[in-house]
Amino acid sequence: MITKLASEILNGAETKAGVYNVDFLTSLTLTNALNDAYRTAYQEIAMSDSDFYVKDYRFTEDDLSELNDGWYDIPKGVYIVKSVTINDVEVPRCPPKEKIAGTYQIANGRLKFYGNERAPITIHYIPDPQTVTVPAESKELYLDPATVIEWGRMTEKGFYYKTNGGQFYYDFATNESSTVVTFQAINKKYHEGIIDYGEDYIRVVNPDDPEDVYEDLSDDYVVGDENPIVSVVVDDPYMMVSYKDGTIIVVSETFQTIWNIKARSGHKTLGTIHDLKTDDETLYGCLYEDEDGKLWLSSFVPDTMMNYPTNALFTMLEVNLACLLMSMNGIANEYISIDLKNETIAEFRKELAQNRAMPVRISNQRRSIVVRI
Repeated sequence: MITKLASEILNGAETKAGVYNVDFLTSLTLTNALNDAYRTAYQEIAMSDSDFYVKDYRFTEDDLSELNDGWYDIPKGVYIVKSVTINDVEVPRCPPKEKIAGTYQIANGRLKFYGNERAPITIHYIPDPQTVTVPAESKELYLDPATVIEWGRMTEKGFYYKTNGGQFYYDFATNESSTVVTFQAINKKYHEGIIDYGEDYIRVVNPDDPEDVYEDLSDDYVVGDENPIVSVVVDDPYMMVSYKDGTIIVVSETFQTIWNIKARSGHKTLGTIHDLKTDDETLYGCLYEDEDGKLWLSSFVPDTMMNYPTNALFTMLEVNLACLLMSMNGIANEYISIDLKNETIAEFRKELAQNRAMPVRISNQRRSIVVRI
């Protein structure tokens, strides 16, 4: 198994193209292009005979109790169902508009088995492709977080906070604080309610009645008595959870992972997130206190970690981006060309056709695939 960070792939493309210190807009363009190229490759992997990326989901008694006229709801996050088995025996798919005993059918995100519906049915599937993200470099803020007694609302331009000396607004542009008459509290709106949390629970509750729980997220994000929750901040649809051991996770509708903006340096990203205000254009948006007590304006997106059995995928992506980067800068490079780009694509497809001997199967027993710390 070979692992690469998204930032390493972008840096590899810059090295191959001979273009360095790219500006933010160019970096954003490359990240978008990386996502496009990765999704195209992912589609080929998903449609191949390779077992790489395959996960299993076994329908439980809870799923059985939710049957609607014999149909199972397929879990969220399933991209392609590769096969269906009962007691480890593969079940054939039913031809369209037929109902043959011992077969299954999939329609509108649901699965129907024509036979004993209470048998232990397992689907083997490819999950949705991850969204590839690359964090921007953090900006240090000149405020000692130890002096803050209450963190207020964060905006795209700054944030509110209170100390024993009064209430203030910190301006990102000037790196200066000014006193304010009106203090704005942290935003807690999330989904259909507001976020409510403690050391061992996270809930979405009715803003008018905290006892009215809309969603209990504790099962997914409470990790144990020895590592309680320190803070939960939200900017719907994003949520960031900080734990006592310094671990931070970031959650959205499309990904959920450990926040790792320092991964490229080989260090864990530890600390606490004090507030969150996402900006999809700049990718900045979280108020981060690191393990050394310094305060930063940081990207809310992590440095995506990508896995594949060989370097073929990563080489193809780097060369693809290098060609784009050279085109954007109007330069030529005798080592990087369209011919090389096509060669790397051919090599990737050749290895893909051969890698059935390198299966990697990951089992999950829960309906939602969550990060466990």
